[in-house]
Amino acid sequence: MEVKELTGERPKERPFGLRGRIMLKEGGIDRAWKLIRESRSLHRVSLLLSQGSVSRGREGLSEIRELSAVASDFLSPHDTFAIRARRIGKHEYTSLDIGREAGEEIKKKSGAKVNLDNPSVAIGVEVIGEKCLVTIELTGDLSLHRRGYRVYDHPSSLKPSIAHCMLRILDPEEESRIVDPMCGGGTIPIEASLLSMNLRIWGMEKYEKHIRGAILNSYAAGVRDKIKFVVWDATKLDEFREEFDYSAVNPPYGIRIARKKIIPKLYEDFFYALEKVGLKRLCLITTERNLVRNLCSGFGLKIGEERWIMNGNLKVCLFLVNFT
Repeated sequence: MEVKELTGERPKERPFGLRGRIMLKEGGIDRAWKLIRESRSLHRVSLLLSQGSVSRGREGLSEIRELSAVASDFLSPHDTFAIRARRIGKHEYTSLDIGREAGEEIKKKSGAKVNLDNPSVAIGVEVIGEKCLVTIELTGDLSLHRRGYRVYDHPSSLKPSIAHCMLRILDPEEESRIVDPMCGGGTIPIEASLLSMNLRIWGMEKYEKHIRGAILNSYAAGVRDKIKFVVWDATKLDEFREEFDYSAVNPPYGIRIARKKIIPKLYEDFFYALEKVGLKRLCLITTERNLVRNLCSGFGLKIGEERWIMNGNLKVCLFLVNFT
């Protein structure tokens, strides 16, 4: 959705069967730089240089060398480079073999030197089954989800890119009231403030130390004046002086914070409070898929969307719940 808005083209999802990837057919480097500058949901942007079929046997390494040679056109003898090799499937060679063969070919043709730790150009060579892709990793080794504003790191922090996507799925109306009642380090309220929608934004947290951290993060993001931070218990949201139109939240899972046995009661009390504040829609992510399903059924709420996503190394379920 965001990529189409920025480029005018609907990207192909899961190209070459790769989950979590999208691909644009046209636009080249200019479109890629636009995505790097303006996207808030992407983690990495690469420029596809070549693709082709390769064998699964050892002879596939010479085919990988041939496909990788095109990367030398983007290097000079004064540059440094590194190969970031990845492999999916069964082959008679490893990712280390791929990196070595591709690196030797590119070094021979370009004269550039290898620097694995701090290269000026990172080149991706990825073998998926019998398909090989050669790319320039335009974002280098750093993911775009790493925002510069996170000076305080909550123990169960949410990736800002996920927070942004949650807000887009939530789809709040201009100038509406939105709350994260368990805001932790403030990632969701901060990302909401960067949507440029004149939203009225609240970030609430039961523990004062996390609110202090969220405030520091909001200062670092330059949006302190756009968010009202309050020390408050999410299960008593109905006792707060305001009503809210939308809520986006990453509640405890009972893994890194909170005890597992308190989660059912916590979620039930939270839903009970949400019902009383005039809410239109809720977007939340959790490991407790069945619990949320049962709560929605018990409260007579309609699940508008449900999908599994990865929050770091943790598989979580994203819900969009309609209250009206």
